[in-house]
Amino acid sequence: MSIKSKIIAAIMSLAVIVGGFFGLNVIFSQNGENLELKVETKIEYAEEKVPTVIETSDGEIEVTDEPATVEFVDSGKINECPEESEECAKGAGNLPYLDITSPTTVYNSVIDQCVDFDGAWGSQCFDLMAYFHYLYTGRWLSANGTGAAYGIWDARDYNNSGNEYELIYNLYDVKAGDWIIFHNGIYGHVGMALGGYNNGYVALLGTNQGGTPCAGGGAVANVINMSLASFSGAFRPRMWIQPEPVPEPTLDNVYKAGDTFGQYLLDHGLATEETLWSEDIKYYNEQLYKQGILNYYSGQYWNNIPIGTEINLVGK
Repeated sequence: MSIKSKIIAAIMSLAVIVGGFFGLNVIFSQNGENLELKVETKIEYAEEKVPTVIETSDGEIEVTDEPATVEFVDSGKINECPEESEECAKGAGNLPYLDITSPTTVYNSVIDQCVDFDGAWGSQCFDLMAYFHYLYTGRWLSANGTGAAYGIWDARDYNNSGNEYELIYNLYDVKAGDWIIFHNGIYGHVGMALGGYNNGYVALLGTNQGGTPCAGGGAVANVINMSLASFSGAFRPRMWIQPEPVPEPTLDNVYKAGDTFGQYLLDHGLATEETLWSEDIKYYNEQLYKQGILNYYSGQYWNNIPIGTEINLVGK
């Protein structure tokens, strides 16, 4: 087998093992001795398939084996819109209506569609976040002058995050609705998480990540299992952050009719001994005062505890 045949055979074997998409440019000189080989990796699939975990805005969990597991995405260079450009604001290419009410509405708005926000290079990965970012903040998304998706994270503090996003630095903290920036490859990648950390991967909604090609370049929005190995950070829209629910008072913590404070302390194991000492009463009265349940006057705590009051006491 000639050297040329061996090299080509090796390349084909690699493509079969990895299962990715390659751009090959093989050039031989006239005498067949000199070889120039260029390999451009676009998408590289993991050897083992990882189930995709998607969380809907209603809190339901969906697990599917359909989307591909992707180790590497190189989504191509983007063309940033200058602020004075009216044409970019209109979206010169295909621009579907985008409902940013929730991560689920974003998914429903763009899935299987091309998104060309800036009217250049077709439906690149940058376009989807740029479109969302513009509708949400009224600002252009910056790539920090890099012309690449990884630059979005570089510009996080001075331009992109503002007051609208919480920055996520730990990949284990990722959850549905986070816009994740990756630094892999030449250009990096960006997409919106549809679930949390899953065995080193995340269900990612994005454009130009192996979907159906779009006219003008790029590809439609699809969902893949994206490796978090090249995680840079994430932007979490504050409008999607739900406040921590206030726990409902349990019957055990509510002051009931017929209770005496001393008996309450005994019933809840808060007294130091079977006999209540004045130190106990003083210690817990101080907590009730700080909770606004008791008033303070001339060195004494006064007023009765109203029936139905929630009491949260910390024992000694």
